Amino acid sequence: IKFKYIEGIDLEYFRLFHNQSLNLGKYLTVISGRNGTLKSTLMGLISHPFESTEKTVYGSDMKTQFKDVFRLSSTKDNKKYIYHLRAEIQSGGFLKERVKFYYQENLKRFRIVPSGSEKGDGFFSLPSTYVSLKRVYPLIETDNISDSNIVYSDDEKAFISDFFERILLRNQFNDFKNYEADFGKTTKNPKGPGDSANYDVFTISSGEDNLGTIADSLISFLRIYNKNKKNGESTKLTGLLSIDEIESSLHPIAQVNLIEYLIRFARDYHVQIILNTHSLYLIQH
Repeated sequence: IKFKYIEGIDLEYFRLFHNQSLNLGKYLTVISGRNGTLKSTLMGLISHPFESTEKTVYGSDMKTQFKDVFRLSSTKDNKKYIYHLRAEIQSGGFLKERVKFYYQENLKRFRIVPSGSEKGDGFFSLPSTYVSLKRVYPLIETDNISDSNIVYSDDEKAFISDFFERILLRNQFNDFKNYEADFGKTTKNPKGPGDSANYDVFTISSGEDNLGTIADSLISFLRIYNKNKKNGESTKLTGLLSIDEIESSLHPIAQVNLIEYLIRFARDYHVQIILNTHSLYLIQH
């Protein structure tokens, strides 16, 4: 199935939700609410039932991993949850597909089963990335930072430099370097200012670090869009990008600049972006 847009989900039964719907915007959707109101979980329900053979700039699958999204209890979440995915498809018409969410007692694990459970059924094909900024390790927690072998084209380098300048209104990242930071079982890929700046990767702020993570997600989708365009499929949905607590470590002006940038990116490259935030300043904007 080739998607044009994901319209949203209908929650038949999931925890506090009974017969409620969440409709997505064509380009950007902002989810807001108090702590414990399942904002991140809702984003996970939308972004998880997809898988793809496409790769991120780091070479990993563009698929939202269950462990990165859901925090569940085997005793409190042992019921059978059901929701429905709604989408507009390229060939015309609309799709509404049932998704089951349940705990397998014999295997001691949770399963999400979209599109039925018969042979040939399974996850839908669509690149989906979930960026959880609130769980990103701060660089101060490691001394193991080394040069990275990630390769960008000249156009991609210019894209990343422009991204930083438009969000931060500073040009320290017009020339940047890529690094690999090791946290034991976890590895991240921060960016640091180049030789012309008066500081380097060891002293970048958390906000700058988070922006580097978002920039690489955008580059991943940009590569897919260009591939689709080359194949004559530029109107096909490029993918879903979900960003958890997007305001993390960013000044309010940078938050607004980032939102405006993401709206333009979503429109130009046919990506649907879903995010949640506690920032009243951002919500008001």
